[in-house]
This record gives sequence, C-alpha cells and structure tokens, in this order.
Amino acid sequence: MLGHSVGELAAAHVAGALCLPDAAMLVAARGRLMQALPAGGAMFAVQAREDEVAPMLGHDVSIAAVNGPASVVISGAHDAVSAIADRLRGQGRRVHRLAVSHAFHSALMEPMIAEFTAVAAELSVGLPTIPVISNVTGQLVADDFASADYWARHIRAVVRFGDSVRSAHCAGASRFIEVGPGGGLTSLIEASLADAQIVSVPTLRKDRPEPVSVMTAAAQGFVSGMGLDWASVFSGYRPKRVELPTYAFQHQKFWLAPAPSVSDPTAAGQIGASDGGAELLASSGFAARLAGRSADEQLAAAIEVVCEHAAAVLGRDGAAGLDAGQAFADSGFNSLSAVELRNRLTAVTAVTLPATAIFDHPTPTELAQYLITQIDGHGSSAAAAANPAERIDALTDLFLQACDAGRDADGWKMVALASNTRERMSSPVRNNVSKNVALLADGISDVVVICIPTLTVLSDQREYRDIANAMTGRHSVYSLTLPGFDSSDALPQNADMIVETVSNAIIDVVGGSCRFVLSGYSSGGVLAYALCSHLSVKHQRNPLGVALIDTYLPSQIANPSMNEGFSPNDTGKGLSREVIRVARMLNRLTATRLTAAATYAAIFQAWEPGRSMAPVLNIVAKDRIATVENLREERINRWRTAAAEAAYSVAEVPGDHFGMMSTSSEAIATEIHDWISGLVRGPHP
Repeated sequence: MLGHSVGELAAAHVAGALCLPDAAMLVAARGRLMQALPAGGAMFAVQAREDEVAPMLGHDVSIAAVNGPASVVISGAHDAVSAIADRLRGQGRRVHRLAVSHAFHSALMEPMIAEFTAVAAELSVGLPTIPVISNVTGQLVADDFASADYWARHIRAVVRFGDSVRSAHCAGASRFIEVGPGGGLTSLIEASLADAQIVSVPTLRKDRPEPVSVMTAAAQGFVSGMGLDWASVFSGYRPKRVELPTYAFQHQKFWLAPAPSVSDPTAAGQIGASDGGAELLASSGFAARLAGRSADEQLAAAIEVVCEHAAAVLGRDGAAGLDAGQAFADSGFNSLSAVELRNRLTAVTAVTLPATAIFDHPTPTELAQYLITQIDGHGSSAAAAANPAERIDALTDLFLQACDAGRDADGWKMVALASNTRERMSSPVRNNVSKNVALLADGISDVVVICIPTLTVLSDQREYRDIANAMTGRHSVYSLTLPGFDSSDALPQNADMIVETVSNAIIDVVGGSCRFVLSGYSSGGVLAYALCSHLSVKHQRNPLGVALIDTYLPSQIANPSMNEGFSPNDTGKGLSREVIRVARMLNRLTATRLTAAATYAAIFQAWEPGRSMAPVLNIVAKDRIATVENLREERINRWRTAAAEAAYSVAEVPGDHFGMMSTSSEAIATEIHDWISGLVRGPHP
C-alpha cells in the first residue's frame, strides 16, 4: 500500500499500523495545527524534473513532492514560489497553481512540528501487517515507521510519490487501484510507469456517477487478472446475461478490440510465406488501415480512430458529436481521461505514446497527425507495410551485395567506415534512460531479471520475449535497447559510455533496494558480465548474479565486425552469416543497425572478462554448431576461470545457438529461476 502525503495515514490504518481512533486523531491534529499557521504561502505543480528545479530553490521555497519523472510540486513563500513558477512558465513548461490554504511540505510548516510530535508520541503506532511504501523514502517502510519522529518528519519531507510507485512496481505490483475522491493519483502512476505494462484504475471519478465509476474499476481490475468476489459485488442485485445488440438498427459496437501483440507476428501465425518473415508489428492493425491511401485519406482514418476512442473515454455512444478541431480540454478531458485515451490509442495503434501526448497535441486532428508521423518514424508506415522491401537503404543494399558475393570482410569494412559519419555521444546518458526499458513479464518474486540485448544487428528488447513469457508469474523480466541502435541515437565512443548508460537505465528500474540478476544471450552476455562488475564498483548496486546464455568471448569469435583487419576465420564468418540471414529474414537490416553493430564489435573486440565477485550461471546449447564446436569446452573453462572467486555453474539445454531462445525458452527460464532460488536460499549448511 502507499498513500500520497496525508493519504499515508489512511494507508497506515488500513495496513494495521494505526487503529481508527488514533489515525483520526493524527489527521485531525495535523489539520488543526496546519490551519493555525499564518496564511501567505503558495504551491505550484510544474512540468520539470527534480534536478531542474533544485538549483532554483532558496530557503523560502522547497520541493514539496516529486510525483513523477517530470512532475514536481514547489511550495513556500508566495512571492518566491511565484517567481520560480513564472520562470518555468517562460521556458514553455506547464505550470498550475494549486488551490491550497497553506504551503504544505515547506519550511512554513516547521512551527507546528513540535506540537504535532507530542500528539503522535501519545498514540500507539505499530508496524504494518500489509507492506507499506513510505512517501519519505520511496521504499518499503522501516522500523522508524512506528515512531512519532517519522510522522513529524513526514510533514516537512518531500513526498516521493514517483519513487514509491516505481518501488511498488519493482516489488511486483502491476495493478494499482486508487481509493479516493478522484483520479489524480492514477494519472501520476501512469506517468511514473509510462513504459511498463500496468493497470491503474481510480474507484471514483468526478465526471461520472459513483456506481458507474466503482463498477468500471471492478471490471478493469477483473479483466487485468485481479480476483473479485462477484457475489459481493452484485449483493442485493440479480444480474443476468443480455443479448447484444439490444436494438439491431442502431449502429453501435460491442465486440472487444484485439490487443496488439508485441511478439513476433511470425510466431503468432499471422504472417504467411509471402510476407518474407518481416516484422509487421503495427502494420497488421493501424498501419494496415492506412496502407494504400492518400495523405488526406490517412488523416481522415486516423482522426476516426482518435475520435472513436475519445468518445468511448467520455462515455458517449459514438464519435459523431466530437469536433476534430476542438481541444480535448474543451470536450471534457482532464488529466485522468487524457491518460485513459493515451492508453487506448497505444493499444490500438501499437505506438507507445507519452503520457503528455493529449496535451502536446490538443485536438483530435493534431493527435491523428502525430500518430501518422510516429508510425512512419518507426518504420511501419502504410507504404512500408505494403512493401517492406522499400525500407532497404543504400548502405544495406551494398552490404548485402558484398555478402551475397562472398565478400563479407569488404562489406564490414564499408560499414565500419560509414559508422564514422554518425554522431557520437559526448558522455553517458544519465537522464530519461528508462524510456529504453521495457517490462516483458510480471512475476511475484522480489528478484527481477534484467536482460541485455545482443550487440549485433539483431539487438532488440524482444530477443527475450519467449523466455519472459516462460517467466511470467515467477519473476518480473525487463529488457532494454542499447544506445546507437535507434536512428535517433548517437553512437557510443567507448565501452565505458555503453556500460554507464545501460547501468543508469538498470538503476532506474531496480532503484536502491530491489534485488536483481543480469542475463545476456550470445554477445549480450559479454555486456551483462561487464555490467555486473560496474554496477557493484561504481554504483554500489550488487546484482545477485549474472546468467550467460551461450555466450562466446569476443576473442574466440573472429567475427568480421570484431576484427580490425576484417579477415575472419571460418568460425566468425559462419556465425556472422547466420546472424545476417536471420536479420535479413526479420527485416532488421538497416544502415543504423549495421553501423551500430560494427561500432560495438570494434569496441569489444579486445574485451576480456575480469574477476567476478557475483555468481555466474553459464547456460550452453546442447546441439553444437560445426564451426564453433571446437570452442565449446574452451569457452566454458574460460568463464569458469573468470568466475573463480564466485559460485560458477553450467547448465545445458536442448537446441543450438540460434534456435535455443525460442525452442528451449521454457528450459532456459527454469534454469534461471532455479538458479535464482538457490542464490536466495544461500548455501546449504
């Protein structure tokens, strides 16, 4: 459980830490003492990060709350707070003055803290029987939760709601139910976990009757997997099934829209041989609806989709009454309904929209235009969906010609030279790195699995899709994208930049206390191993261990893109050609991906593993590939030597290097799960 500000007192009562009379007395004392303070303060909600606001503060102004990645509340003396708000407004940030009587969570509260502490000291406060996450720390409550000093500090401290939400998610929470008079926290939760697969539901909404809101919340929770006692839900009623439609001549949809798949369409049987195995992630839905149409027709179709879902969010029977040129705010949208519309459109279009999309593109027409550009920008435009081959660029075409002619080395030389023309990172990415992280599976274990993509043209979060599916219910599984593999990214200059950037993304996921293991398939294991040491030494975040999935050392594989002279041996050429064959089939060969793969290969070509202080699990494929068969035992022993000071274990699963991630996903998931269970239990006496 978690609450926001004074809501944490309600959470403490429900969780068993406070009896109802004591909770009521604390709330009443808090309100009475605050109201007795002199008026004159102000509070503003601003669109900014905490590190952007902090340098502007003085003694008269405090950060009252950090509600999300770009949602901060400032509080303090009226003139000083207003000056900062005006400054941020001048930068184009959204700024909203809160309707409050006093400047809560600021220095102006300090005169009442001593008296409140005395009241709290007279009450019986215990530890919760249901886990509670503290607003003060953003982590699970500690023993001081039962002290008067904690509740006194709670008055003045920053409300770290965003951190609290992320901690809850890291601990396994995937469904959030807001119990209160509105849905303000629901939109904050959505913003804090924008890239995660969660359900966030308010029980009451200001724009809907209470019975409708509560039943809608129950339904949303139920379809997301939450158990409900339906006998209690319908107590006093006699529910029965009804036939739909109720009136055949009234055009109204009742069927459920299919959820978009984030999996490979080939695996789902949605792509036939004529599709050539290309990934048509969005083209089977929204993009396909636009295929073959003129620009005007595409816009009209996109507007229809936006208006249809906007009407559903507003509770209207159809989109006929919505003006595509009218602002969403003028149609009745608030922050909560805006998030609900964002979620619907993300589901139906397979385009991940930011939480602010409806505010950034304030009319249905503008939002529809943005959706079309996002489809285009992700390589899934209507034209591309109609003919995936048209997406091949000149560099890729020349590279494929070289490979087809048996001149792999020349092709990689050309790609390496081309990579020098791309922009380079000047420093590791530290902000907004979590946008590159995806939650692939939810589980009940408090140990999270972080998967590192390969360093090849196949590098993608979805490489771990099948393993994540097999992990569902056991462990939460995250994967991420590496810097440089997206056309909007700059390329890293060295291994330190890669490792630090990815470490920042991992820390964004696991926070300060969540336990986790790292895992990497093939060349991804090299980076996972490097990250394990880096996280421990530089960030004092110690992974429980690292699981390598059929990982060869760079020096073993003289891959064309890993060799300075580009004169590969048969081993490297065989593996490289198989990677290119698969990437070609999946339509993942682009100039961006090729140049990124060449850059990573050059950076890691001389990499050797250092000593590991964390346990290592080495999962190897049972079926051997002819070109690398002679390297199998050498590889196992070299990893064993590197892990000499830590626990090292080897597990064998069916399949070969290229097929094991799909055909043996259950076996791999089980090996990792059993290994983690052993790490958590510790050695037997």
